[in-house]
Amino acid sequence: MKKGLFLDDERLVSDVSWIVYPEENIKWTVVRCYESFKEEVENQSYDYYSFDHDIQDFDDPLKERTGYDCVKYLVEHLLEELLHLGYSPENIQCFFHTQNIIGKENMEKYWENFKELQRELLHD
Repeated sequence: MKKGLFLDDERLVSDVSWIVYPEENIKWTVVRCYESFKEEVENQSYDYYSFDHDIQDFDDPLKERTGYDCVKYLVEHLLEELLHLGYSPENIQCFFHTQNIIGKENMEKYWENFKELQRELLHD
């Protein structure tokens, strides 16, 4: 069974009807904030990630952490594994179920840039 990590401060996976995930039998772990996401990424391997952008997570009253911050953390973690451990996360898929259009674009572009870098690193 494939495993997925679902980041959203309010929704459950079953609430997201506008995304078609590639498999029905994904065992999802739901996290609600940046710290929980980070902990899961550090301690588990996942096949799928699904991101909300606006997760209402503040590390101080003026600095919000978003799904974009979580995507950046995931990429940093995967790059470290790729470069230092030789692990290739080629089959990982990310989905962006957020309703924030700008946030979604930013997260998608960041993930696509990582995938392009990954292809270059693996084929050099």
